[in-house]
Amino acid sequence: MEQRIRAGITASRRGSLRYRIDDVVMSGVSRATVTTCLTDDTVLMSAGAIFNDSRYSAFTVWTMQRDSSRWLWVDDHVVDWRTGEDLCAFDG
Repeated sequence: MEQRIRAGITASRRGSLRYRIDDVVMSGVSRATVTTCLTDDTVLMSAGAIFNDSRYSAFTVWTMQRDSSRWLWVDDHVVDWRTGEDLCAFDG
């Protein structure tokens, strides 16, 4: 993200990021594994021109740890990903 900011690459209002929580597994009272599916087809711009308008989709497993009254992201693992596809089937 820092490289994109330095290069002047910004997200436009075209496209969207959609996600779904598919599973939550508790490992005790303070740790959880969350499986998600996301599809992102937000159009990225640079100097007024389209930089990237491709679709990205992924199944990801997130490890969350409870710290006092909030849950914090500890780790993640991308299980499967594709460019140009909607693995989550949001489009149909």
